[in-house]
Amino acid sequence: MKKHSTMLLLLTLISLSYSALIEAKSLNLMLAESDTLKLGDKVPVLVGNELVFERIEGDTSSVWVFNRLTGSMRSLNIQSPIEIREIKGQAVIVSHLNEFNANVSVYTGTSNDAEILFTARKSWFAPTYGIYIYQSRDALYVHHDDHSRRATVGRYDGDQLIRYINRGLHPYGPLGPDQYHTTCEIGDDYYSQTFRWHQFGTSPGNGHYYSLLLKNQDEVIPLRRELIFDMKLEVVNGSCFISGYDSRVDETFLLYVYRPDEGMMEVDRSNTAAKLSRFHYKDGFVYAVSKGANAGVYKLHPDTLEVIKFQPIEYPAELNNYPTLIVAGERLISSLQETEVFDLDLNKVSLSTALPLINVSDEVAFEYWSDATVVANKNNKDEWVSNSEPKFSLITSDQKIFQFSSSPNFKMNDIRVDSYNEKILVTGIDHQSKKFGYYVLEDQPQINAAINGAWYDPDMANQGLALNKGIRHDGSEYVFVTAYLFENGKPLWLAGTGEITASVDIMTVHLYRFSGLNMLESGNQQADHEFVGNMTLSLSDCNTLDIEWVDTQQTHELSMIRADNVMYKNWCQN
Repeated sequence: MKKHSTMLLLLTLISLSYSALIEAKSLNLMLAESDTLKLGDKVPVLVGNELVFERIEGDTSSVWVFNRLTGSMRSLNIQSPIEIREIKGQAVIVSHLNEFNANVSVYTGTSNDAEILFTARKSWFAPTYGIYIYQSRDALYVHHDDHSRRATVGRYDGDQLIRYINRGLHPYGPLGPDQYHTTCEIGDDYYSQTFRWHQFGTSPGNGHYYSLLLKNQDEVIPLRRELIFDMKLEVVNGSCFISGYDSRVDETFLLYVYRPDEGMMEVDRSNTAAKLSRFHYKDGFVYAVSKGANAGVYKLHPDTLEVIKFQPIEYPAELNNYPTLIVAGERLISSLQETEVFDLDLNKVSLSTALPLINVSDEVAFEYWSDATVVANKNNKDEWVSNSEPKFSLITSDQKIFQFSSSPNFKMNDIRVDSYNEKILVTGIDHQSKKFGYYVLEDQPQINAAINGAWYDPDMANQGLALNKGIRHDGSEYVFVTAYLFENGKPLWLAGTGEITASVDIMTVHLYRFSGLNMLESGNQQADHEFVGNMTLSLSDCNTLDIEWVDTQQTHELSMIRADNVMYKNWCQN
């Protein structure tokens, strides 16, 4: 049965631009568990209007497709999914084939079936594992062992699959159970750093970083193993900035810059830039942060990395972390123990109230959308890092900060940032219904059960609407509207029903005037009904109903607010 709803998240909003109105952000339910449908924990993927998800049936699981427009579901005939990932509006599915192999398939939505891209071999050291998926904005990478002491990497960019084979590195090296994995992708070059913690028997463990360079669709080139910790890779103006600590030299901080036409270069350690991290490129300049006694934000020349300007920031002496640095529109936001805002010339922007903290791990790569920056403490293995609870922040181009986490009414289990569709998908449990479901964060609330109740215009006394959304036995959905109005001083009652055939944020109801019966008159006689026009309903935000009623004489445009009703106000929050 198809269900739609809108759920409340604990939301913190601080605006740095006080003149603009705040748009609604609504977590709309796409699919919920029922007595006949059990959903998997994996965050689903949106392919157009279709939701690709894991369905649990007894002791088995499989991949299904749910159409948000029609409410229909069908199987993709893929069993035992390991991963379901999104890349450029497509779903890439890794599924168990047998004890030592897994299929990597793609569902594009252009046909009813998924296409098998290739078969990946699991590690013969640990057949349960051995396949690792990492993601950049432009491609998805599947690292696996091909059983010949070779590491194989499959790169899929939404159009074509390229296979890379590394014959010079032990297959369990970059493909083992790693703690950190970061990537840079510059044109046809893909640079990868993977951290592994080795421990043999009871001997102390050693940490190593493995470097791989996939260049111009050639074979994998293994670079030297570095004893470098807290490694961070960032794409900056067509270059890859690689920063971290060199444990061989008293944990001295160092910086490498990789450019496709020049190769790998180490920045002189006497250079100020060699002590910076969290690099960004904006409007022809490089920005980064430092920590410690001289913590601050730097503006650098993009080629020479010469310091153009430095702005100190608040930094507690007892801390040793780099501050978070975010680009949002024409502003820079630095956050550690205090969140500060600067313009692109590093002039501090004064604030009338303190901003929420946006502290995330070095492994996190921010997602830059057309009008917002998304910050979630997840790495490109799609794992939460630093033991963090599910939470994410949206910083809009006009410097509004939205933060989302669990609330007393809703437990957020996991999220996926879908930068292709610029949506955020969430799995979670509604504490009221005790149902697990898949949700999507959208700009406008959907027409759903939260529309139920009385609505009125404060400037129009004693008149208003009563709305009720229902589900029939056959699963079809409707909204019944009753309008309580006056005409020439006499009460006027209008009513009508609108059908819901999709996950909609706007709908039309046919309104009728009824007559011909007496109060509480018994019998089977039907009332006379006269069509008086169409009423279009939409939610501009969680508690504001926009109405356009076109009758036989004119068009009425109204805006009504919800009568006080805590039950439904808790389903959605602006």
